[in-house]
Amino acid sequence: MTDQDRHLFHVLRVAALLLLAQLPCAAASYAGQPAWLDARVSQETTASTICHQGYLAQVMPSIDARIRLKDKLLEQQGIAPSLASHYALDFRMPVLLGGSPDARENLDVLPWEGDDGERRKRRFTVFLRRCVCADELPLKQAQLAISGNWSREYPNLWSLSCKDIR
Repeated sequence: MTDQDRHLFHVLRVAALLLLAQLPCAAASYAGQPAWLDARVSQETTASTICHQGYLAQVMPSIDARIRLKDKLLEQQGIAPSLASHYALDFRMPVLLGGSPDARENLDVLPWEGDDGERRKRRFTVFLRRCVCADELPLKQAQLAISGNWSREYPNLWSLSCKDIR
């Protein structure tokens, strides 16, 4: 299998997962995976956790550890090291929205680019966190939004308001 074939296989795998996420029960179960969530984060603790300046620095694994995790995931998924720069370490439930920073079950790799790529996911995550921290959106609703088919439901991230999140 060539590097290009592996890359295509991974893109198709991600697309299949996104199709599953369109199902209402899939989105609910995705957000509700206990292994993906940080038990320290709840609606009641958002001010002292995800909304607290410096929270990420306190809980995230070191950069070296994240690089090792990404390399391991790329290898497990058959993605050539030469393509590593095209992928990002992804937290299925973002740490900024209460995802576990160190649970292996919460980790994956995603392409950086594309409508459902890591670059856009991070932009959406930061937006959702702002909504939660401004008390304009409950934490669980933000988690459901990012775990569903967010790239199709919210194609224009630049014009969203917190009220648009369902």
